[in-house]
Amino acid sequence: MEQSKEDKTDEEIIKFLELNPSSQYGSILNHIQELRDGGVDLVSQKIFDRRLKQLCANDDARVWRTTSGVDADGKNISERMPRYSITEDVQAETLREMFFNDYLV
Repeated sequence: MEQSKEDKTDEEIIKFLELNPSSQYGSILNHIQELRDGGVDLVSQKIFDRRLKQLCANDDARVWRTTSGVDADGKNISERMPRYSITEDVQAETLREMFFNDYLV
């Protein structure tokens, strides 16, 4: 069964955040737009905004939205400039999948 655009977009957001923890909104959006320009069938920016909010909002959120503190570069994190990263549950799931795929198969 083929994935919907929304599911593909969610998957790409998670993959990007695995490789680029504590990313700004613009970095994630640029990545999605580059994929769209490259021919990958993903959602528009308006729907992207909703998908990112949904990934952060659920009780079983897969993405954290950080709105206070200081990032690794010494820049302030604020409500206007939040950072996004994957939750520990997603990280643990990814490591578990890597273990099973690399060592048990």
